[in-house]
Amino acid sequence: MTRLDDFLGPLHQGVWEVVVPKQEVTEPLDESWKKSEINVPSPEMVASYRKGQYHTHETKEEWKTHMDRYDPETSPGMHLVDDAPLVLMLWGKRGVPPIGW
Repeated sequence: MTRLDDFLGPLHQGVWEVVVPKQEVTEPLDESWKKSEINVPSPEMVASYRKGQYHTHETKEEWKTHMDRYDPETSPGMHLVDDAPLVLMLWGKRGVPPIGW
C-alpha cells in the first residue's frame, strides 16, 4: 500500500516539486490532508490539498506536490508574504481579502 506521503522525501532535500502519477498512489489521502479552497490554481488542477507545509495539486493524472516555507493554518501572514506573494499583491491592489479569508 503506497501513500502520497511516501513520495515526498525529496522535498526535504531541496527538490521544488514532486510529481507522482496517480496510479503509483494506491491509498486515498488520509484525514490529515485538508482540501484547500484558497490558492492560485495551476493548469489542469482538479483540487488542491494541504497538510502542514505540504501543498498538493491534484490533476486528472497526477499529484503535483511542493512544500511551502510556512503552514498557512499556523502562520497565515508569513505564508502570504513568503509563499504566496501574488495573492498578497492582488489583495492589496483590490483592497479586499480573498474569498474565504
